[in-house]
Amino acid sequence: MHAHLLIGNRGVEKKIEDIVDKDSKPINFSLQKIDDVRSLQSLTKFQGKEKRYFVLKDFQNSTVESMNAFLKLLEEPGENINFILCASNDRNILETIISRCNVIRLGHSINSKDISSAKKYFRSHISFKLKTLHQINNREMALDFLTMLIEGGHALLIEDPHKYAKLSKVIRSAIEIRQNIINNANVTIALTKFSLDLV
Repeated sequence: MHAHLLIGNRGVEKKIEDIVDKDSKPINFSLQKIDDVRSLQSLTKFQGKEKRYFVLKDFQNSTVESMNAFLKLLEEPGENINFILCASNDRNILETIISRCNVIRLGHSINSKDISSAKKYFRSHISFKLKTLHQINNREMALDFLTMLIEGGHALLIEDPHKYAKLSKVIRSAIEIRQNIINNANVTIALTKFSLDLV
């Protein structure tokens, strides 16, 4: 397949190295707007015998218009042209693009901020937890918050399984609620259900 979609931030550079031929040097490119697609099209017109790899970083930030324009390149890439799309998540990426790529889910590196935020949340009183949930007012915020809880919670469980044993139920609930929101569940209703699971 001539297009790969790397989702997550764990080991991105290593995975790019694995995909790219040893003798090739990948070309980093940003695809944020329509003009970027035009520039990329002009670069891919030059045919050669060597394989060429275009690495599109932060692809989740591309506009819908630029992704739609990029689709034509994906469908007719030209000989020896390969694309590596890198995205922290696939929430904003068009299904038509995802379906044309070899999707590789890398996961996310857990940072110390997520761990400390999760620890603060899990140790707090129920009133603080409910207040925190009440401040979340859109899908993006909800997914980011739940991802932080899931990944931070996992790190705490690994750190001390006995001390944080009760977290496993909350993490399972967060995973379920996060998937529901990804599947277009109402954010307020989903988070209300999550808050009931905390009681």
